[in-house]
Amino acid sequence: MKEETKNYELAFLFGSEGDYNEVIKTIRANHIEIKAESQPLKTKLAYPIKKENFAYFGNLYFSADTQAVEALNKILRGNPKILRFFIFIKPVIKEIEVKKTERLSRRISEPENVRERVLRPTVSEKTTSLSNEALEKRLEEILK
Repeated sequence: MKEETKNYELAFLFGSEGDYNEVIKTIRANHIEIKAESQPLKTKLAYPIKKENFAYFGNLYFSADTQAVEALNKILRGNPKILRFFIFIKPVIKEIEVKKTERLSRRISEPENVRERVLRPTVSEKTTSLSNEALEKRLEEILK
């Protein structure tokens, strides 16, 4: 029985930039297809990990079956150059969820449209200035 491949994301911290290429080679050696990868970023750690105050953060997306991911997990766990890592399944966005987000984005944008309609007078609402006598006469007509 052939296992189904799933999409995963790997996020990891490592000590030097050269370690990133080593991780990529390890992943490709296990016949795992890398879909996308990001450039490693140097960050200051909130607390020291293995006596390191700074580390590089990298993440990549790949597709593989569960056995390949388990093997990759063991290999990464045994690699002393990797400070921390986390592998998780990427959720599949369903069409229904996309429609919900579209409706939500429309709701968020509505107040601006309403505000513009209220604040921006239309051509028929624009009035010309009246003299005091004409204004008083108009007020009397309204109050009657």
